[in-house]
Parts: sequence; structure tokens; C-alpha cells
Amino acid sequence: MGDFRLLELSDNLFTLARILTSYHIYAYKTNVGDYLSAFAIKKYLKINTEDLLGDGEYSAKTLNAICNLKKEDIVIMGGGGLLMDYFLPLWNTIINNYKGYKLIIWGIGECLNKQALYTGLPNDVIKSIAEIATKISVRDYSSQKRFSDYGFLSEMVGCPSTMLAASWPKRKKKFLLHVVHSQLVKDTLPYWRDSCIKLASQMGLHYVEINHIFPRKKVKRFLYWIALRFYYENVGLIVSSRLHGIILGSTRCVPIIPISNDHKIESYWTGTLEGKGILSPSNFDILGQFVLS
Repeated sequence: MGDFRLLELSDNLFTLARILTSYHIYAYKTNVGDYLSAFAIKKYLKINTEDLLGDGEYSAKTLNAICNLKKEDIVIMGGGGLLMDYFLPLWNTIINNYKGYKLIIWGIGECLNKQALYTGLPNDVIKSIAEIATKISVRDYSSQKRFSDYGFLSEMVGCPSTMLAASWPKRKKKFLLHVVHSQLVKDTLPYWRDSCIKLASQMGLHYVEINHIFPRKKVKRFLYWIALRFYYENVGLIVSSRLHGIILGSTRCVPIIPISNDHKIESYWTGTLEGKGILSPSNFDILGQFVLS
């Protein structure tokens, strides 16, 4: 996967954050990929930060906090696809109310859907972010190029969640793990499910389907987390239409079949990971042939 230098970056941030008031802004609390990215940053910084979420449910509190930041503060933007048009109000608030504090961008990326369900930030916003950021470290080559197109240096460090996934023990190859983004494969999901079940039987694996969305209730959330860890520790093959199914699987050196209706998956798979072979949402009928040939 290459040397993403995430721990070196965390050491530098730790030195800064010990002497400054620290805020950590990330995307979603319910999305496994976003949450693991954010959790990894908090774990490896080993400092207390005030968490602020970019999701609509929490955005009012976050935007208000941004407006009241001081020059002496440090803001870490890390966890998820924050370079996405959905978060434009968040970035505009940061840009328009920037007071000279240290702004660290760590391991975030774009979300570019082929059906235009969502897209990236406008070019002028990317340029404005680059002009005020203290350090820019992104998770994939596509995001890195957005900044380099304007002559700004950004480091490609991968996703922070890789630091967590790499530490999970590797056990038995029990499961074919089908990681589903229902929006991106909604028209063909039943066919993918059938193909994955058939392939799992052929490979002597148990079929498991997971959507990477945490339940909101604490007990169910905890049980979901235990199950997710168990699946990834015992997985033999991953078929994923979600980016973090690919990120977590590749970190653990598990065979992966990416399903892409999304430019961010293609960018990470072919660019960051230098992967070969990718299936479209309509390729469910060749899954077995693709894997077993």
C-alpha cells in the first residue's frame, strides 16, 4: 500500500496540539468509514479534542463553534469525504471566518458519484482552503490533484482508518464479506447478493452482508462494532461498493472485488492502491468468473 507516513504526521500534530486548544471536525458519526478515520486520529494524537460533526443534524453547533475560534486554536479536519458539496456550508464558514488559527487537513477526500448524487467542492473553494491551510494531507490522488492544480502542495497519506485496521488480528478465512452501498447499487443489489451467495458457497465461505452504517442506539451500535471487527478479522474475500470496504480490506491484505459507480472508489483503487480490475454495478453476472478464473 505504500508508506503513508500517518504516524509521522500524528507526531507533528501532537506537538502542536499539546499547547493549543484543539478542535476535531469530521463528517458522520454513523458511517463506519468516517468514524474509524476520526477515531484513528484521536487515538494516535493521544490528546483531548472537542469533536465537531459536519452532518446536518449537528452542523448548527459546528458552524457556531467555527465562528468563535481564536487565532491561538488548532483545527483538525479529518475523517471522511469532507471535500464534497454537501459540506460546502462548513467550508464556507471556515473560509469566511478564518482568524489565522492552525488548520490541519488530515486524510480526507472527495466523493464524486457518476450519477451526480453528490459531487466535489467548487474549484474556488478548493483554492481558498489551500490558501489558509497550515498542512494538507489527503487520502487519494484525485483529492491531491485538486490542490496541485492550483500549485498548492498536498501530501497523499491515505486514510487514517488504515492505522486501526492494520492492528486488528488476522484469524481464519471464514467469510465472504459483501460491503454494500445501497444507493450506488440499488438497481442491481438483489443480483449482487445472489452472485455473492453463490460464490461464497463455491469458495467454502459464509456469506455476510454489511452496510457500514452504525445503529444510533448505543447497545446496538456496540454490538454492530463487535460484529464488524469479527467479520474483518475472519474475512476471506471482500466484495465492496463502499470505499472503506476496500480501504480496510487492502490494509489487511484481503482479496477485494471493488464495485464502482463512484469516482472516489476508482481513484483509490487504481491510483492509491494501484489495483487492477474493477466491476461496474451491472457486472454481477460475471463475479464468479472474475474471481475464480
